[in-house]
Amino acid sequence: VRLFDFAEDVAQELFGVLEEKFPESAITWDTMAREVLKTGVNECTGKYLEGLEKLPSKELIQLAFSTLTECARLYPKSIVRITKNILKLLEAGKERGLLGPEHYKFWLQLLDEEVHAAKKTEIVSDAVAKYPHSVDIRTEQLMSTSNRASKMSKDRGSKALMKDFSEAVEALKEDQEGSVRIWEVMLGLVDTEIGWSMLAEEGG
Repeated sequence: VRLFDFAEDVAQELFGVLEEKFPESAITWDTMAREVLKTGVNECTGKYLEGLEKLPSKELIQLAFSTLTECARLYPKSIVRITKNILKLLEAGKERGLLGPEHYKFWLQLLDEEVHAAKKTEIVSDAVAKYPHSVDIRTEQLMSTSNRASKMSKDRGSKALMKDFSEAVEALKEDQEGSVRIWEVMLGLVDTEIGWSMLAEEGG
């Protein structure tokens, strides 16, 4: 709430000048989106999406993501509405190739495996293609494949999981820490007998 009534008119005029003079600045769109947040999260997201239409930048998608996830933390009673807006933002970012590994990871962990299985598969595929050397993305891929494998025959499910694991190991072979992490994930997903067998084969 502004201290004086006239201050609102002045502020709106300044925002107009800001948009006119600096339309290619992510900070401009972030400032305007945060200003309309007082009207509601839908309006705030709408302003960010408008900005992404005119300025498809990774900086702006990150600013928008930070604002909306901050809203989710500050206003837990509105989590459903905020989550829907975060999903809109992520979809827009995906369409424009602006999402980073952290955005994909957040998105995948947000979706329910049972309800959104097809969507998760689509997102995993897109994320792996874009960030093949990300251990976080490869981890999400293995988790998703493991869930799908549980609904297949044992042989088919095992082959699907091993295929993704082999590709992950190959992609991360230059990253020792990442390789260790992906092995830890995989060993946590398979039963003990298979795990020991894998370790024996790796040990030669």
